[in-house]
Amino acid sequence: MVDIKKSLEDYKIDSHEQYLAELLLEEVEVQLTGYEANGYKCCNKRKTVGKRMGNVFVQYKYEGDKLNVVDLDILASAPDDISKRILNTYRNKFSHEYRGRTNTININVHRNQHLQLYFTLASILGGIVVGLLLQFMASEEVVTTLRDSFFQPVTTIFIRLMKMVVAPVVLFSIMGSFANVTNLSAYGSIGLKIVGAYMFTTIVACILGLGFGQALLPAVELLPLNGVATAIESQAGDISVGRMFLDIFPDNVVSPISDGNMLQLLFVALVFGVAVSMISERVPLVRGFITELNELSGKVITFILKLVPVMAFCSMASLFSSVKASMLSSCVYLFVTPIAGLVAMIAIYLLMIALVGRTSPMSTIKALPALMVVPFTTASSAASIANTISVADKLGIPSRISSFSIPLGATINMDGLSFYLPAYSLIFAAMAGVNIDSGILMSLLTMCIVLSVATPGVPGAGLPIMAILMELTGTPLEYFSLYVAVYPLVDPIVTSANVVGDLCVTQTIAASGKSKQ
Repeated sequence: MVDIKKSLEDYKIDSHEQYLAELLLEEVEVQLTGYEANGYKCCNKRKTVGKRMGNVFVQYKYEGDKLNVVDLDILASAPDDISKRILNTYRNKFSHEYRGRTNTININVHRNQHLQLYFTLASILGGIVVGLLLQFMASEEVVTTLRDSFFQPVTTIFIRLMKMVVAPVVLFSIMGSFANVTNLSAYGSIGLKIVGAYMFTTIVACILGLGFGQALLPAVELLPLNGVATAIESQAGDISVGRMFLDIFPDNVVSPISDGNMLQLLFVALVFGVAVSMISERVPLVRGFITELNELSGKVITFILKLVPVMAFCSMASLFSSVKASMLSSCVYLFVTPIAGLVAMIAIYLLMIALVGRTSPMSTIKALPALMVVPFTTASSAASIANTISVADKLGIPSRISSFSIPLGATINMDGLSFYLPAYSLIFAAMAGVNIDSGILMSLLTMCIVLSVATPGVPGAGLPIMAILMELTGTPLEYFSLYVAVYPLVDPIVTSANVVGDLCVTQTIAASGKSKQ
């Protein structure tokens, strides 16, 4: 008989996941016993623990007629018992197979969080190899046919899906942010300071990112993708301050969504977000509805991101089939930028702790490795909340402040994103040969500030935002495929900057309050 607990310990499964696996396995056995009491015949029952591609699972096998004992529609136990509630709560962890008169119930214990990244990296390398083979071994006619019939259509579909999800993501994320800070008044001046500090670091990050991108422009070389990349003026045209201000106000609610006008959409989201925050305590149903819609938008992004490996393969194959490797030197700046953003923002945060919080930042520096390991491995600000609060507790930050500030920061504070969005926009525009005037720069800075706040803290949330900014600057969307290819590699760095900002702002506000007492 297999010792399930010991086998899970050998795979380094934590105690919580072990307990849950044992509970679900016990429920499977309970259901099978119920079916046997009702006359079902089975034999050769056995339990195993396995690991495949980093995913750890428990299998319960029994021989007999086909029967899924965890099928909620035909449970042997009473429909209102605790077993059904448990199985219904964790139904996504079960799967059933039937082969050779053997039923197999699979219980997913631990999912490899890096699996998507591994697939994407393999797709990038595969696309590079295929692209180079096409460039040196295939005729131009074959390359053109593959690019026009397969690579480009896949890229176009992905970009359209990204653009499709932008409006609901921005709308519901901003409204959800306002709906979830209805208790701001309960925190008094501290709550206002926390929100103000997050807005301050966001603006600083956007300005620094814009300046960093401007500094890199002389070194960025043209990178023609499918013949695109000649010196052109931004297709967005000249935008005066007055016109940009007037364009913020829509004449109806529908047109910002249907036309993809982001400034107007942001205005609508802010207006309705404030309204939701004012009535959500009296009408909690509205708050819950907006929160669910926000979560739904995040799920849609997660679903679309499943296509990233395919998109990465096609974009790399198309790129390397037509562009010489020597022309890709400017791509190094796509990796330098997020690293520079992380270093720059950490420096800003430490200065805030020292000057505003009037406390030594040495304890924070020592805590950074433990803090950054989770966002670097999950690429999710939301998934890092528990670890960030744990680090905050070790730094002596009052839980009353950290329990409010850190979850709020995971929602509205995206400083790593704020830094590289304007920098990337300028780099890609330079690669395409697009000249950006001062009016577009002002619009770009404004959009980056607001969109970074509106971006949900889930992996891949920056993809649709970058597509919108490329349209704003007039950069051909062929360059979006290059961004998708590097995104999985830089996202952990960007998320780490976001999470460090959550902790440091929280520590600054907590320390500044103590210094005035």
